[in-house]
Formats: sequence, C-alpha cells, structure tokens
Amino acid sequence: MANRSTLAVSRLDDFIKWLKTDGWDIQATKGFWEVLRAVKPGRKRPIIIYKRIDTNSGTELVHYTVENRDMGVVRAFLNDSKRQTGAKQIKMYHIAKVQHATIRLFEAQDENYPDMRVVRANERAIQYWLDKITKDEEEQRKILDVIERQNWNMTDSSYKPICNELRKLGYEVLEGVK
Repeated sequence: MANRSTLAVSRLDDFIKWLKTDGWDIQATKGFWEVLRAVKPGRKRPIIIYKRIDTNSGTELVHYTVENRDMGVVRAFLNDSKRQTGAKQIKMYHIAKVQHATIRLFEAQDENYPDMRVVRANERAIQYWLDKITKDEEEQRKILDVIERQNWNMTDSSYKPICNELRKLGYEVLEGVK
C-alpha cells in the first residue's frame, strides 16, 4: 500500500536536503512517475517517491505518494523539521475528541443529580487529549477556552470556528491525521 497524503509537494526540496544530511545518496529517477530515488548504505531498498497522474477531485497535486515501507523515513523528516521550526501543530482528531468530552462533561454536570463518576471520567478524557496536544498548561487552557467557547456558536456548528480561533493562537490545524 501507499500513503498519498503526508509528503507535500512544497516540502520535496527540504526533504531532499534532509536526506543528504542523513547520509542518503540521491540517484537518478527511473520512469515517468518517480520524483525521487535515494539509497542509504546498510538499507536494502531505496526510498522512492512517486507523483500521481491526477487527484480525485481534478485539482492540482498537493502530496506525493510514498510507499508504506518508507513512511518511517518521511515521518522522521517531518518530526525533525517540526522540532527545528518549533511549529505549533494540532490534529483535527484531537480537537474533536476534546470537544466531544467537553460536551459530555456539560451534559453530565447539567443533571439534577450529577453522576460524579461520569464527570470525572470526562475531565480525565479532556486532560488526556490536551496532554496529547501539548504539555504546557497555559496552552492547554487557551485551547480548552477556544473549544468550550465555540461549542455554543449557533451561527456555524462546524469545526471551522474552532480551527480559525486556534490558527489565531498560532496553531497549524492538521486535518485527516490521527
């Protein structure tokens, strides 16, 4: 199988530079579909990055195709570049988990006789997902404030207002990533 949504077209030059510093040798590509071919001493197979003929929606190509066996190398590159830039990233999946837990917490506390087991379980779930996003308590509070405030946005009940507010805080929202 192959991954078609991780390595952005705009990051290819950075990826090539990173491969060279990591000890990879860049080779000539073979065939029309190959964009990059690199080998590393001690590794059996080369890493090969492919382009696609088109996208599902007919739009411009945004990501290259990477075989699953090579995804570890791509993830190492992405993690390295994230550490170097200090970019704040937040996954849409985590936003959804925190939002669902805050709504469940509100519903549990709204009962005449709240079941404290349910309340505490949702408080722990919120903390668990916030810890996945960042360890900084101040940042966690800001994220939680945005999500709780936008839970009651009656003009737009999608995730768009939450994502826009998080972008204002300096976060890059990663969609489709678990």
